[in-house]
Amino acid sequence: MSLGLATSNPTTTGSASEWAIQGLFYRATYDYKDKYVLELNGRYDATSRFHQIIDGGFFPSTSAAWLINKESFFKELTGNTFDLLKLRASYGSLGNQNIDDYAYFPTMPNGLYNYVLNGSQLNYIESPALNPTEITWEKVSTLDLGLDFEILNSRLSASFDWFMRDTKGMLSPGATLPSVLGTGSPLENAADLRTKGFELSLNYADSFELSGDSFSFSITGNLSNSKTKITRFQNPSLSLVDFYEGMTIGELWGVSYRWTFSVR
Repeated sequence: MSLGLATSNPTTTGSASEWAIQGLFYRATYDYKDKYVLELNGRYDATSRFHQIIDGGFFPSTSAAWLINKESFFKELTGNTFDLLKLRASYGSLGNQNIDDYAYFPTMPNGLYNYVLNGSQLNYIESPALNPTEITWEKVSTLDLGLDFEILNSRLSASFDWFMRDTKGMLSPGATLPSVLGTGSPLENAADLRTKGFELSLNYADSFELSGDSFSFSITGNLSNSKTKITRFQNPSLSLVDFYEGMTIGELWGVSYRWTFSVR
């Protein structure tokens, strides 16, 4: 390809970037008599996407399970009714560093105007925006409580989870600044939010002989619900342009009217 063969003003674009992350992680698992299970996990990460690469984050997690159906006292009460009955709980955290590679560097955007002067387009350079220099990891922690069971020789099974997820220091633009400033709000660890919900799954599976052939089937049903609310954001005037404390993500605002006419 030769740019010189172009029949109009030739333009080219290009970009290059790099980022790095370093981390250490561990995992330890303990299983006692195939009835009590404990697992510990953790990781330490440092990323180049923040102004201070030494600003690392430690994100631990743990989970535990109790297989009640393997307890002798439970079998005495229920016999062989339950093929599986397991209580479980977990708590863990993760870090988010999904931002631009050089978000903390002030840059001067440039480009070309859409009109031509003296046979060529004019270049322009804009003033730099406000850049975040003190942002750090967005930390997401989740508490989960669950129950699993199987009966009828594992033909019928169910799983239930209740969870609560907290996001601390969510990476988002801060409160809207006065327009006279001439630029938007910089990225900050500006908000916290909390999600609560549940998930329920039921499954029935079986197999049998049908006309001399093996026939198997399964039926699965799922039910879930969750709600996410902002628990922290600097918006004392409760402006609807920004987040505000108590805001439900996805909420709808509006006014509806209903008119009823009757003829007698």
